Amino acid sequence: MYDRGPLIAWLLTPLVLILGVWLVWYAGAGIFTGGEWAAHQHFWTGLERYFFPGGLNPLRWTGWGYLMVIAWLIAGVGALAASGVDFEEVGIVGLVLAMLFCGVMFFVAVVGNGMDEARGYDGTATSPTTVFVVRDPGNAPSFVRDLTADAEPASGGPCVLLGRHDVVGCVDRGELSVNWEPRVVSIAAAKYQMKTNSASVANTELRENTAGYLYRRGEDGALQVKVSAVRDGKDDRPLHSVVEWDGRGNPTSCLFAGGYAIDTSFNGTHSRNLRDLLADRYPDLLYDDEDVWGYCDGDQPKVVVPVVRQVDYRNRTVLRPAGVLVVSGKNGKTHLDHLRTVAPDDLPGPSYPITMVIKQREMSAWAAGKSPDDDGGFGFELTGAGTQQDNIGVYQLLSKEDGRRYWVSPLRARGSDSEQLVAYAVTPADTVTAGSFNTQRIYVLDDGDERITALTRLENRIKAVLASDPGFYPAGGRVIEFLPLDGRTWQAYGELDGQVKYLFTVPVDESKPVTVANLLTGGQATTPPTNQPGDGAAASPCADFARATREQLRDCAFRALEEDRRRAAAEAAGQTAPPDLPASQPASPSPSSSGR
Repeated sequence: MYDRGPLIAWLLTPLVLILGVWLVWYAGAGIFTGGEWAAHQHFWTGLERYFFPGGLNPLRWTGWGYLMVIAWLIAGVGALAASGVDFEEVGIVGLVLAMLFCGVMFFVAVVGNGMDEARGYDGTATSPTTVFVVRDPGNAPSFVRDLTADAEPASGGPCVLLGRHDVVGCVDRGELSVNWEPRVVSIAAAKYQMKTNSASVANTELRENTAGYLYRRGEDGALQVKVSAVRDGKDDRPLHSVVEWDGRGNPTSCLFAGGYAIDTSFNGTHSRNLRDLLADRYPDLLYDDEDVWGYCDGDQPKVVVPVVRQVDYRNRTVLRPAGVLVVSGKNGKTHLDHLRTVAPDDLPGPSYPITMVIKQREMSAWAAGKSPDDDGGFGFELTGAGTQQDNIGVYQLLSKEDGRRYWVSPLRARGSDSEQLVAYAVTPADTVTAGSFNTQRIYVLDDGDERITALTRLENRIKAVLASDPGFYPAGGRVIEFLPLDGRTWQAYGELDGQVKYLFTVPVDESKPVTVANLLTGGQATTPPTNQPGDGAAASPCADFARATREQLRDCAFRALEEDRRRAAAEAAGQTAPPDLPASQPASPSPSSSGR
């Protein structure tokens, strides 16, 4: 006789364990937050991602999955021994062989994990997801020579050269020649203004990670640029509004009220839980909070959620774009639309996830056939400059040439302590098709290209200009968010007390002056303004300090300082000049000297 109990218990252990953990996870979320469907989604996608991407296929599990199965097989040996079945010896031999198989597959899965992830995002030789663009593929820059050194001519498609490695390494011929529309407000300042000066009610908060740029054309064809963010509800409070700001005055809001009222929010609980509703309606669609944004469609607020779908690839999972979800309110209920395809003019903000752009760039580091963590690793990464801490360096910019919006990332060589920006990644941001990647083109500059620069170098030029505003830094001012206008010109912001005071336009060519616009006084400066002959004394705010604003008082002080410097220089040269006419003009404009 033999005891079937241990054998049956062993066979049922995986099912009982998985369903038991799921039940606790599901019930706990439902009781405490009402997020049972979100918990359900996280559990099953996590089980697939970390353990069994191939389901029951034993050739497609992860390393952790094989370890879990090995532990179960070891328990099976004990169950067979305890049961005393007639085929005990044969069964144990079979289990040992299965353990050996899982052990071998464990090493296969672990060793190839990083490469498999890169393969899952690289496309094909005729349809690559990432293309390295250089001026002369036959004499490529040193930054990509690890890829081009042993590359071979491509037989077709968008590539001139193809790397000879498992991950597609596509090299094309071209130049970075795109011009971008400038922006007059920083994300950091916009977050502050929208958070502190937008319409609100109790138990709501601005979701700062939803802040992003909107680009629209008015009826007259004029470009309208704003920053938007979503004001979320908490607990039982539904979504409140979408806030927009154009950099002037107070932000405006379109409310989830009246016919646009809604009944859920991202931070809602139980029946108010928007995350739970999304997971219930679309269990196979995932999203990252960093990709969510909102806009006002006339008076109607809408929240856009770029989504992805998790798919299995070899011994792991990868993500694929899956369109966008549009969240709106209709008569007190949440309305959801899934757009699988978005054309360039369908939405005023990005439809292609920024998280997907970052993932594609990270995976391109495998194109030279080695792990990015190996010595001599290949690839590009974002700058570590402190000025970019409020904006990670992936900008949604509008092209002046084709009117399209792109994700643009200035890049430095990966693994280097140099902050020189030697490449630009450009990816379409305004369109998406479910199941397809947007092609990311990484433009790599030639060695010694005059457009190569470092943000610290540009910041030092701005600091020299700000020497004529000695109160800027002590008052908490800071220079933030450098962004490229083209390969030769950059823009940055001087922020003070949550407001953008200065807008700097900085040429890479140091023989050209920095242009400074004082946004608080509404002027642009290239030379300090001076009173010309015939000007009435009352025309200047310096004529009556009691009536001057604090900004005007600071401006007067800066002008007096400049005049004192001019006279000192004139005396040293043995010259005198009329007090109302400068003897010389500064090489760089004064930030406080805005033309009025």
